[in-house]
This record gives sequence, structure tokens and C-alpha cells, in this order.
Amino acid sequence: MSIVITGANGFIGRRLVQALSNSAQDLLLVDLSLPKDFLNGLWYSPESFLEFLEDSVETNGVTLILHFGAISDAQSSNHELLNKYNTEFTNSLAKNSSRLNIPFVFASSMSVYGQDGNSLDTSTLLPYAKSKRESENFIQDLSLIYPEWPCLTLRLSNVFGYDEFSKMHMASIPFRFTLDAVNTGSIGVWNVKDASGKLRIASRDFLFVDDLIVQIRKLIEHFPNKGILDLGSGKSTSLQDLARVVAKGTKANILTVDIPKTIRQDTYQLFTCANIAWMKEPFNPSISFEQYVHSLIGKIEKT
Repeated sequence: MSIVITGANGFIGRRLVQALSNSAQDLLLVDLSLPKDFLNGLWYSPESFLEFLEDSVETNGVTLILHFGAISDAQSSNHELLNKYNTEFTNSLAKNSSRLNIPFVFASSMSVYGQDGNSLDTSTLLPYAKSKRESENFIQDLSLIYPEWPCLTLRLSNVFGYDEFSKMHMASIPFRFTLDAVNTGSIGVWNVKDASGKLRIASRDFLFVDDLIVQIRKLIEHFPNKGILDLGSGKSTSLQDLARVVAKGTKANILTVDIPKTIRQDTYQLFTCANIAWMKEPFNPSISFEQYVHSLIGKIEKT
């Protein structure tokens, strides 16, 4: 019996591997790159795992597929890579999972809600968000063809943690604000023009990675038959307020700056807030922003 984790060498995937490594089931791990420390499990490339699945006429002991692998750069314009790994690979995984009736969890993103966080209109979405939305639609269509197939789509909010030093520009905003504050003494908060031309500062739903893993494990233990769920804190925090927390802990200055010209203002997401009414218990974060900043400062100073 085994659980498949795609994106197993990524920021969230590695935490999933650690969380599930003591389970009674074996782990089949899929990623474009092998980890240097070789986490426990049997490793596949996306292509080799898909070949294994397509050749299967039965589940071969696979009890669950956790699909967290993706080209995760929200600003990427590489349509070829996004199509290959975010759309085609996801859709092929889902197609074979439904054929074999293997429970399937797809990690999507709240980026699919568009600039104001409340629309599913794909016309203003960046290519990354479009790729996620296209696979959401494909999975929904499959679920109608295979009504008994357990499939779950999770729209993840902005996930943050400590182990983000290698993520570069893809690091979370809480991490980047703190790193910039320690290294440069200042925090740059972007001014962004919305569709009407009004200058605004973004507000996002942030979720600590450990809290994300807890929620995923709860969903695995009590797997709903199918659905699309937001997964976040249920609270939206202004980036200005977040910058104040970081500045208080680092004595850094807050600067209001123009958004970089490499980022399109008409597609930059200005608001997210997860609808977590589906949770059976009230969500209580395991760590505050103040605690996170304090701990991260110590880790930055040791690097």
C-alpha cells in the first residue's frame, strides 16, 4: 500500500513527505529533481511515474495521490513548461487516477480568483493561474464521468515558512519582507493600480506551512468524496500591516514603492481571503506573524 506525493522535493512537498514518512504506507515520490539528502521513499520523474500509471490495469497498491507538483512561479510566462507540467501532466494524472478509482488531491491556487479575489473569469489571469484553472475544470468534468471517484481540489492561499532561502523571488511575502528588513534595513510595499486606475496595497490570506500540513492530514483521514475547497486562514492581512509587524521586530523602515515594471498591474492579485466555512473546527494559527518574524530573524542571522 502506498501514497503518491508529486512535487515531493518542493517547499510543501518535503513537509508532506516528513509528515507522512511514519505512516504505515510506503511513499512514492515524484519530482523533476531528486533531493540531495534523498528523503525516504521511491523516487520517480514525472514522466516515469506517468508511464507506470498508464501501464497499470489496477491500483498496484496506490491508495492516494497527493498532486502538489507544479511550475509554481506565479509570474512565469513560459507557456510550454506551464502547459507540460501544470496542465498536461495534471490532466494525465487525474485521468489515470479516475480510471483506476484512486483518491486524488489536486493542489490548485487562490490565484484562480483573479485580481480582486472574487472572480473565476480567466481572461485576466496570468498563465500560471490559467493553467491551474484549466486543470480544475478538467478534473470537474472527470468527476461527472466517474461519479464514484474521490477527488478533491484545494485552492491554497499564500503559504509561508522558514525553509524558503532557495525560493528566490518565489519566496512568500512574510519571508521576503523579513529577509529584506534584516539585510537592507528597509521593506518595500508595492503600490498597485487596480482596473479602475486607483492605487491600492494588496491584502492576502497567509497560511503557515505547518498549519497547512495539519489541515491536509485531517482531510486525508476524513476524505470527502469530491469538491473544491479553499485552504487558508480565513483572514486577509494588508501588506502594509504585515510590513509594520516586520518593521517592529527588525527596526526597519517601510517604503511605499512602485510595482516593478516586469509585473503586470492589471493581473497582480490585490485580495485573497479563503472561505473556510467547510472546516468543522474554528481555525487557530499555530504561530503569529510576530513569532514567525522573531524566529526567522535568528535563522537569517545564522546563514
